[in-house]
Amino acid sequence: MITIRYNGRSYQYKVERVEVTDKEERYKVFTRSDTILFISNRPFFLKKKLKHRAINPTWKVEEGKIKSNSLKEAFIIALNAHLNKPG
Repeated sequence: MITIRYNGRSYQYKVERVEVTDKEERYKVFTRSDTILFISNRPFFLKKKLKHRAINPTWKVEEGKIKSNSLKEAFIIALNAHLNKPG
């Protein structure tokens, strides 16, 4: 579960890791009416031992629609926080 803050409200969404390769990983976020597939290049940086770069990888939306860039940024911040939390 990730929690995003958008327009002064908090929203919770279920997240599922779909696929991991040497160069990218895919996460599916389940919204109320749609699913959004995000792709990250984090495994590439971890493989190259660039942990400082892997903290904030590049994210792309492969499937689904996001109505604004600020909402996309809120999802990315929440995904990074979810992946970088200890434990």
